[in-house]
Amino acid sequence: MEEELLMQDRAKIADFLNKADSGEATSGLNNKQREKVTRYVVDQRNKYVNAAFAAGSGRFKKSAPAYIEAVEEMNQVKSNLANLANQQKQLSANQEQYLDDFQADRISKSNYNPLNPSMLTDVYTGNIDLGIDDFGNLMFGKEGKFKKYSDIASYSLKDTDSANKILNIADRLAASRYKIPDTSLKLYSNRIKTMIDKTGRNGLMSLIKDDLLPGFEVSQIPQEFYKRENYAQLKNYFLETMDNAMRDINNNLPINPKFYRKKTGNNNIGGPTKIGGKTKEDRLKILKAANDLISTGKTQGSNEYEFTFKGTNDANSTKYILTADGDKLKFRKNEGGSEFMVLSMSDLKKELGLQNQSAPGDNIFGG
Repeated sequence: MEEELLMQDRAKIADFLNKADSGEATSGLNNKQREKVTRYVVDQRNKYVNAAFAAGSGRFKKSAPAYIEAVEEMNQVKSNLANLANQQKQLSANQEQYLDDFQADRISKSNYNPLNPSMLTDVYTGNIDLGIDDFGNLMFGKEGKFKKYSDIASYSLKDTDSANKILNIADRLAASRYKIPDTSLKLYSNRIKTMIDKTGRNGLMSLIKDDLLPGFEVSQIPQEFYKRENYAQLKNYFLETMDNAMRDINNNLPINPKFYRKKTGNNNIGGPTKIGGKTKEDRLKILKAANDLISTGKTQGSNEYEFTFKGTNDANSTKYILTADGDKLKFRKNEGGSEFMVLSMSDLKKELGLQNQSAPGDNIFGG
């Protein structure tokens, strides 16, 4: 629907520009509209003359209500005519900018809400009725329904800047060597959220409507979300969609081999007495802590478990912190600047040489 309305406006502007080239159309108001302005100006001047005559007749004291009313009438007329002149000047300047934006394909489809489409193309091509209110404000409308020019003069451009920044964020993630931890992925999402907060509703509408980001041209967004009062829902829908897209990109990246041991003949319970510098009893304690964290979110009264282990890629025994996010284990080195990485229970068992132990949730540790 938006595309259809946009195509209609393109045809109107092409026709107007052809007429302008031939001298049939001019900038600003058309001839019929200017005649209405002229009649308004003549009427206002008559009001001014009558009020000035009453005030200067000497019939009223300066404190008399009739005198005060006459002076107020004169001041109102001057204000009306000044306002009208300023709006005509602004309209001409805005018309030039609008036509330039349209020809450069900068106009956003977000201006074409089927329930309340923009009237600006009709305003700037003279295909609309003109009215002037009691205060000299230009009014435009059809079928007797008018709106102030100042209320309809603004319009939205395509937010290509925000779109390029979002695409750059996605490209940087896709260029990562390995899959990144959820905590790092959240930083990418936060950057996108900050951009949406900055660009606001008009920018968000452009990102969705103008095919600036892949996928949104076929997304089934409920029409109710486009209402101004439902902006929060539209914003959340967009951010959730972007989060899913970033997660898909990240999931397609290879897993960092750090902390993972390749499976060998010794990676079982009948293997060496010590693995990673730990006895089987020590390794079972680590596994029990992991099981507790997934089951209850805590182990030994804490939501983190600290242990020392010489991992596959560690030159020496290294201090680690183990925690859980729901049903997902996470680990990191116990040092400044390190980030948590997701670790499956099966991979932890392999690293500990305990892959033949019972599955998480089984009561294998005797309480």
